Amino acid sequence: CEMPLLKVVLEYFDSITNEVCSHDATLTIPRVSELSEDQQKLDVEIDGHVNRVQTCAVLKAAKQLGDNNKCEEGRKMLSDQIAKIQESVSADLPLCARLIKDLNVAKEAMVSYQRYVTDGSHRISNFKESHSRQRAAPQGYEEEFSGFTYVNAARFDMQSMY
Repeated sequence: CEMPLLKVVLEYFDSITNEVCSHDATLTIPRVSELSEDQQKLDVEIDGHVNRVQTCAVLKAAKQLGDNNKCEEGRKMLSDQIAKIQESVSADLPLCARLIKDLNVAKEAMVSYQRYVTDGSHRISNFKESHSRQRAAPQGYEEEFSGFTYVNAARFDMQSMY
């Protein structure tokens, strides 16, 4: 089964024949009518990044709630996201462990409006930016988290030079 993906139409003026000409091309991709059992399995890595993107949206919404002195609603959102990640097929990935840890720290930082204003707002912004940009920003844990979530071999090589 072929599925059309893109159709391109080119119109131009042919100065030799003094006419407007048109050509079109369609790009199709092959699709199977039924997925095999192997194709139906969720990709664990992709699911982990789906959790990452959803966590960024939840952190952004929780920060907005905190800014409006609705910390309890923000904490509920964070708790729901933690539960969702824990139930996902990617729950055992280091990325998801990091997401859960950051969500728990954010939840604790929203225990009261005073705590949110002094500590939580900054932490939640930092977590959101770190995960949305996939950067290894320092998180300021009392004990630094051992999972180097977004640090690759090139970064380790660069750090070893200093």
